[in-house]
Amino acid sequence: MRQPEMLLLYCLLKTPAELPVLKGLGESALQYFSRDGLTVAYSEVSNIDLVSIESTTEHPAFQYERIVMTLHQQHHLIPIRFGEKVTGVEKIESLLNTHAPKIHQALNQLGDKSELIFKVRPTTLPEKKLPESLKDSKNKGIAYLRKKYQKHQQTFAAEDDLSVVEKVFLSVFQSVLFDHQVALKSDSVAVRLLVARSYQTSESITKQLVEQLPNHELSFTGAFPPYHFATLQLGKP
Repeated sequence: MRQPEMLLLYCLLKTPAELPVLKGLGESALQYFSRDGLTVAYSEVSNIDLVSIESTTEHPAFQYERIVMTLHQQHHLIPIRFGEKVTGVEKIESLLNTHAPKIHQALNQLGDKSELIFKVRPTTLPEKKLPESLKDSKNKGIAYLRKKYQKHQQTFAAEDDLSVVEKVFLSVFQSVLFDHQVALKSDSVAVRLLVARSYQTSESITKQLVEQLPNHELSFTGAFPPYHFATLQLGKP
């Protein structure tokens, strides 16, 4: 008896007039199932397609991301988390039938949006006097505790920075921003911005950020599909 196909789901789209010919993970072509104005991009996969192989230089999740990014450049879509699978096209049809209203709602809200991600790290830390008990440079145990203390100081500095960074980004992007998130990392603040897909960052924007956040290092990646803003949950039928 033939085993059911394992299908990897990539994203949900508003059905366009023409769908691009792309290659999915492994050796399978990217395929599409459409119903009532909605389309699911998927491909046949095996378990080996979804794990990192020693002979390859990258995890399949990066290839998966590039495929979704290619679709996102031209079409309204909601990304699906890497690794979501169903068995058989009939399960995709059932997903669309069951969740069509909230899929349409999510696509109307986020399908034409992109996510920009900034990392903001302070390059100078407030002067904090090292406790006398941590000044012994010969004791290995003391050296370990001193390193942990200094790392904690970096975290506290980032916490103090979070509200300042958020205010600056809201000010600079206020005319183009639909939503935003800020997250505290070990020594930096991650800022995620939801903007129109057509929006492009510019040198003038970068200059404003640098001017308003002196003594900080900024890095930027994007534009991505709205991964962190898409909260759509599709239970498998």
